[in-house]
Amino acid sequence: MVDRKTMIIKKAIKLFAAKGYHSTSIQEIANACGIAKGTLYNYFSSKEEVMLSILKYYSETIRNEIEKIARDHSLSPKEAFLKQIHYQLEECVKHRDFIEMQIREYAIPVNEEINDFIFEIRASRINWLINRLYDVYGKEIEKYSLDLATMINGMVREYLEYIILDKKEFNTEKLSLFLIHRIDDLVLSVKNSNEYFLKASDLEEFLKISDEKHAKLNYKVNDIIQKVRKDLSIQRITPEIQNKVIETLEVLEEEWLHKEEPKLVVVEGLVLFLKTLPISGFEHYWEQLDEILQEKKSNIAFKL
Repeated sequence: MVDRKTMIIKKAIKLFAAKGYHSTSIQEIANACGIAKGTLYNYFSSKEEVMLSILKYYSETIRNEIEKIARDHSLSPKEAFLKQIHYQLEECVKHRDFIEMQIREYAIPVNEEINDFIFEIRASRINWLINRLYDVYGKEIEKYSLDLATMINGMVREYLEYIILDKKEFNTEKLSLFLIHRIDDLVLSVKNSNEYFLKASDLEEFLKISDEKHAKLNYKVNDIIQKVRKDLSIQRITPEIQNKVIETLEVLEEEWLHKEEPKLVVVEGLVLFLKTLPISGFEHYWEQLDEILQEKKSNIAFKL
């Protein structure tokens, strides 16, 4: 069952796509949802907040599917990359009217929070491409990775504009395969030339976004782990349960804090296990860990 906030977001997407962002009022969104304007304000304080929530909703939807594909161990790295690209092309086709509205109307308002989120999406996209290139082609392409990610990003976006703005009915499965083959060619060509243009310092603000978010999340996780350990020592808990919590925290600490790229499926399993333990007074800690996990996932989301 769809909750009311998600229902409002979906109705707003349709209205913005049909009428445009600037021509759609909060009252019209409320009418489409069958609720009073005052009720809508219980969920969103402004039209800008509705737009920001739509962008986050799209980002989360894509992230969830990208993560699902990444967890399919029956796929090789290149097969997973191909499937992820195809899924994202399909999502853009599915929501092309809304995306076209943004492009043609410059509908995203001048709002610092929205602008920051859009930049984070751009930075996440470049970082995601770099990591996928490492997965498929190995770390030996590291010095070319910024150029490759930039060129691939531009290539894909141009095909998307044919689909969205020019209404081209391309076969997205064939296009995805074609793009993967061109990426193969591009990687080989760049490696053979032994040339690269972009350096890490050129895209420092893009790469910094990823590093800063990673550091902040690490701090939060470490803080929670230390607080749980402190509370364990002062609360009356059976030795058996206490040992299970301590052992799980040690694994979590090793996976999240001591590995460059933690396996999110492992972290998710650890948090789920902690939630199942018969221990009261710690629920807020498990919820905080779950929220951090979701934020980590959203940080690696890729939005074309």
